[in-house]
Amino acid sequence: MIIPDENADEQVRAYEAERMPVFTNEAKIASSEIFTLFIEQANAEKPDLILFGGDILDFPSEKNITFLKDELEKNPNWKTTMEPILSTVPSKIA
Repeated sequence: MIIPDENADEQVRAYEAERMPVFTNEAKIASSEIFTLFIEQANAEKPDLILFGGDILDFPSEKNITFLKDELEKNPNWKTTMEPILSTVPSKIA
């Protein structure tokens, strides 16, 4: 996922713009919107287990990490660890 950050420097914004088409579907819906819908559906259906494999974020920006953390924390019963992700970013973000 990529969450565009209007406060990022020009190089990061250019990268986000270049990569964003990879993170949208045929209907031009961003993967972050689909992820939010997935979280809502999972909370409603109460599955026993959800396993996310692979890369969820394109790169560890403050916006991307905050979005993912906020989405995963919407259900207090979910167990997750953000340490592997947070260890890749500056301490001011974590």
